Amino acid sequence: GTVRFNNRYSCADVPSQQCSKGDTMGLGIDYEQQEIFFTRNGKLIKAPVKFPTQPVYISIGGRNKTLLNVNFGQKPFRFNLTQYM
Repeated sequence: GTVRFNNRYSCADVPSQQCSKGDTMGLGIDYEQQEIFFTRNGKLIKAPVKFPTQPVYISIGGRNKTLLNVNFGQKPFRFNLTQYM
């Protein structure tokens, strides 16, 4: 899998190695700084990027028989938000 930002055909904006079974991918939104950041297994993939000027639509997808678990805060995040802020 790949992480894509603001371009459905390329992931050049957010470089990432291919995702593997068991990886935990994260997306964070910092409303104060107006930034979006991506994580993999609890670590930043790259420096945060500024909100685009157009609306942001977040989606999650997989191919074939992909099992996805989504965490909106009901469990602890792998990424340490307190350390980030």
